[in-house]
Amino acid sequence: MLLLNSNQITEIPDLIGHLSNLTTLYLQNNQISDIPESIGRLINFTHRELGNNQIIDIPESFSNLKTLQKLDLRNNPISKIIPKSL
Repeated sequence: MLLLNSNQITEIPDLIGHLSNLTTLYLQNNQISDIPESIGRLINFTHRELGNNQIIDIPESFSNLKTLQKLDLRNNPISKIIPKSL
């Protein structure tokens, strides 16, 4: 579990894809605008909280997250089409 809520974080490093045992990620209330494609390598992901950021696009690699049970993207200015695989 990685808890980084309300820290003015502006980006998720591409290296996050190397945290193969990560199951839960809390990044609400930050300033994140992009989600790296490497997020799709987190095959054990079950929960992802990204509400209240500046995210405009959801990477296609989210379709690789077969164990994902909860995805919170509330209050983001998503302006691109969400991948059909989600």
